[in-house]
Amino acid sequence: MEVAVPFGLGINTRVRLPSLALDLGMRWVSGIILIVSAAMLFVMWSTEPFIIKSAKLVGNERLGASEINAVLGVIGKSAVLASPAQIKYNLQAAFPELKDVKVSVAFPGSVTVRVVERKPLIAWQQDNKVSWIDADGIAFPPRGAVDGLVPVLALGDPPAFESDQNYTTLNIMTKPLLTPQTVQALQSMVSYMPEGTTLIYEPDYGLGWNDSRGWKAYFGNTSGDMSVKVTMYQAIVDNLTQRGISPTMVSVEYPSAPFYRLGQ
Repeated sequence: MEVAVPFGLGINTRVRLPSLALDLGMRWVSGIILIVSAAMLFVMWSTEPFIIKSAKLVGNERLGASEINAVLGVIGKSAVLASPAQIKYNLQAAFPELKDVKVSVAFPGSVTVRVVERKPLIAWQQDNKVSWIDADGIAFPPRGAVDGLVPVLALGDPPAFESDQNYTTLNIMTKPLLTPQTVQALQSMVSYMPEGTTLIYEPDYGLGWNDSRGWKAYFGNTSGDMSVKVTMYQAIVDNLTQRGISPTMVSVEYPSAPFYRLGQ
């Protein structure tokens, strides 16, 4: 800003003055915005409406809301701190039975968790512990009661394997215990099992059952040619019975090379 300053002898001189008022005004505006923003953040951080008390759970069948809320990591905290990605990670780490998780956060303090639970098909008993297994071969803890599960007594660990890229339903927190083919084989064997027998898994011979006549029968790890294997098994057993031979094990894992064992 320029002003005319009169001097003696009729001389006027223009002098530029600094615009202090304008600069001071902009600083005041910035300061007010900063104070208001800080106050709003404090309100959202600490006041009651923005505090998450519980999550709305959608799609659960066996998991309870209390179990979900216990591992969310945001109960009692401000919604400002709620990260949907972190909540999803926490839930998948705690509950392998969750096939899919979607989390949404809304203000002032609302969290909605939509889940899809895995459907158990197999009750896998190993080392006095029972796990449920779904069609993908994922094992998870039993919750409640489910009808129609196929019980299996495991005499050892199934072979380790890497997850195939076709496992589109898996997440980084889950790893299959069985292949889908093995799960299918277990389900298919139920219709061939003699009444009163128990399905078993043995690492060296695969799937089979304890025959009520005193021996173990093994059929491998896949459901392919199961009817052929069962027919061959029955023919071998009939032949051994006619000859008065009592085996301890009969294996038709490979139909082209079946065998039986006597004694231990």
